[in-house]
Amino acid sequence: MALAVAALVAGAQPAVGTEAANPKIGPGYIATDNVEWLGNIPFNTDSAGARIVGSHLFVTEDRGLTIYDVSKPEAPAMLSFTPAPQGAYFVEEDVDTNGSIVLIGTYGDLAPSVGPLDRLLVIDVTDKKAPKIVGELQGADSHTVSCVLACSYAYNSDGRIIDLRDPTKPTFTGTKWSDADGPAGVKGSHDVTEVAPGLVVTSSNPLLYLDARSDPARPTVLGSGSPGDRRFLQGRG
Repeated sequence: MALAVAALVAGAQPAVGTEAANPKIGPGYIATDNVEWLGNIPFNTDSAGARIVGSHLFVTEDRGLTIYDVSKPEAPAMLSFTPAPQGAYFVEEDVDTNGSIVLIGTYGDLAPSVGPLDRLLVIDVTDKKAPKIVGELQGADSHTVSCVLACSYAYNSDGRIIDLRDPTKPTFTGTKWSDADGPAGVKGSHDVTEVAPGLVVTSSNPLLYLDARSDPARPTVLGSGSPGDRRFLQGRG
């Protein structure tokens, strides 16, 4: 999927459905009347995840991490590419960052067959033009890895918690956010989203609303919910 760039045109909004009825079709794009197509950037053709922090866009793909300067949204500029090979099917789809470090898991979908390739990479992106891998944690990949409390901790979608207070030496806390619901625990999780500093929502069954402000390694449950059975819930923010 090419990285597309579009800008909304200010003005009165047409009635619902009007813009969809008269789409503009051009080479490589379809636009509605309330959207002005500006162009596309033919990079990151297999990306599954991206994150904007300030004026920078962080994009993952199975080859690594690309950083763009998007201070001019209509003309993003590529600043750097950092090799960080990931599984072609499970690219880091909800890449997370605080703007200083980026978290990328590698090959956890193939564990245990890939052994040491299953790991979490901590990439220092303070210099957007010259990122560098500063920390690794073996066996730490999961479907998604999410920052909590400005990336001082990370919550894996499989329930594990990682201490990142020293990003050069990431460690497991030995506790799991998925145990916060009690002995029954949770069934699977597709992602974890910090909706406010230290307040976390998990796309698990049951869905959990966690408070990690006092003790990120042992969050408490503020609320939970379930569709009534044990189905797998998928969602990310």
